[in-house]
Amino acid sequence: MSNPFHKICTLRTYIFVFLPICLKSLLLSGQPKTTNSESLNIGSISPKLAVQDWYYGAPITNIEKGRFYVVEFWSTWCSPCLKSFLPFNRIARKFKTKATFLSINVLEKKNYPKERAKQIIDSLKRTMKLDFSVGFEEEKKISEGWFGKIWDASVPLVVLIDSTQQISWIGDIENLKEHLTKVLNGEWDKEVAAKKRIEQQSIIKQDYETRDAVMPFFRNGYASDYFGNPDSVLSILEELERINPSAANGSNFVYHKFVALIKNDLILAEKYAENVLKINDDYYVDRYTSIINGLKYITRHQDVSPQLYSIGAKLLYEHGGSISKNLLIACNWFWLAGNKTESVKCLRKAKKVVKKAKNNGFGSFF
Repeated sequence: MSNPFHKICTLRTYIFVFLPICLKSLLLSGQPKTTNSESLNIGSISPKLAVQDWYYGAPITNIEKGRFYVVEFWSTWCSPCLKSFLPFNRIARKFKTKATFLSINVLEKKNYPKERAKQIIDSLKRTMKLDFSVGFEEEKKISEGWFGKIWDASVPLVVLIDSTQQISWIGDIENLKEHLTKVLNGEWDKEVAAKKRIEQQSIIKQDYETRDAVMPFFRNGYASDYFGNPDSVLSILEELERINPSAANGSNFVYHKFVALIKNDLILAEKYAENVLKINDDYYVDRYTSIINGLKYITRHQDVSPQLYSIGAKLLYEHGGSISKNLLIACNWFWLAGNKTESVKCLRKAKKVVKKAKNNGFGSFF
């Protein structure tokens, strides 16, 4: 349903009169709120494991004191979940004497074929020795008892539990090894991590508001172009940042500012991307993904500078190098950046990734 306000307001009125009032109200409502006693965060006591069947490995019935646990949650319909098994198993193999690793199938439809999940695990077992146990949740108890209480949780999800039965870290497989090492070595401050996670939640909530604020300047959503002038989007983002500086840390903010700058001034876009990527701070949620997706989107409509192609190619090669499709895009961007040597190197790596996937025999699962 269209907003009737848009029909009576000019674009200038929307940006300079109505928008600042709305944004201030939205951003104030997005400030950190006290979590209730039922929520799960870093420092919370881990819930009980409600596993109906253990399909592989030793059954884990309780989270015991004195032991460390690494719990991965996955679903059959989740492609990233299936791709995470390989790195998860590598980490489990390296740390198996120091922690217990388990992978639990969750969030399936009521009548999903359990055989589907077993086929996936069987395909893994044919090619490698699994160093983690695999179980299936009991009557949605983990989906509700864990996911329903972790803010913005989605699969694949990894939860680290320390020797005091407390949750030490919540995140993804990409960052697991780094944080697991810190937890095991006693280098992890749960209080600081819990506070940072709450602040990150606030940033993500504000970022949803950023997305909603720029949507009037799209014809048909994310796949289409801005209405006429990217200056309008930059004005909105500037106002968002003025009201609440932390809004600039969100992934939607980074994405939209980057794309708008490309349309306005390639030099400014280059500088913005370089500055964002230099910041070593977890508050910049998915900044790599924001820059990569911005380039993927914009290069479908126009060419960019060799410097931007180079930035995107390096990011894809470093952060998406395990996926052949990303590597092929990186190869093309290296070539367009004038770096033929890196383009050929990238192509060779892509061929190895494709060959390895075929040899593993994962078929349609991977």
